[in-house]
Amino acid sequence: VNAGEYSMNITLKPLNYEPMGNPGTCTIKKKTVQITVDPVADKQYDGEAVTGFSYTAVGLLGQDQLSGAKWIIRDANGNLVSQAVNAGVYSVTVSFGAQTNYEVAAPEAVTFEITKRPVTVSAIAPDRDYDGTTGGNFEFNMLGLAAGDSKNDFDVTFGGSAMTAKDPGTYTLTVTVKDSAKARNYEFDYVSNDFVIREVETEASGYVDDEIALPPETQE
Repeated sequence: VNAGEYSMNITLKPLNYEPMGNPGTCTIKKKTVQITVDPVADKQYDGEAVTGFSYTAVGLLGQDQLSGAKWIIRDANGNLVSQAVNAGVYSVTVSFGAQTNYEVAAPEAVTFEITKRPVTVSAIAPDRDYDGTTGGNFEFNMLGLAAGDSKNDFDVTFGGSAMTAKDPGTYTLTVTVKDSAKARNYEFDYVSNDFVIREVETEASGYVDDEIALPPETQE
């Protein structure tokens, strides 16, 4: 039944002849199966690995199935990766170990993309009173991060006129996310903010002119 080489012997019950012959062999060749990797939908970065890869096999008989499927994923540079999580272009194909009855033709790889996730990064510049110092207690906020990611995963650089602001007035604070593996999963939209240093009212120091008593006029 299964593919392989089998020996064959023929037994005769002749009446008038002495049978002569040698045992024969019978070979059942493996059947070729064509594999096609099913298309993989693109998705936006969400911090989760792409799963659910599938293939279509043409040439299997009856209820037969292939065993030992191994998915092979490569990044845009052709490097093997264990899973596709970060933003980028990937290719995926499948391989099989030796099958008892089938010869599996290597399938073409299919490509898919994890696109960058849009995030709004806002500079936060709390107003303060003038105290003779430079700058302020600057912060930032990020809206739209994937579940599991937080702003603590990123380093930022602040900029703008607020960085050297000292005197009372209104200044501008900007923010930029530094490059990192995590940052490359996002498309950043930056929002600057005003930074205000308020004037401080102080009581003016002064003096009271006391009436100065002049000496009496001299009588001549």
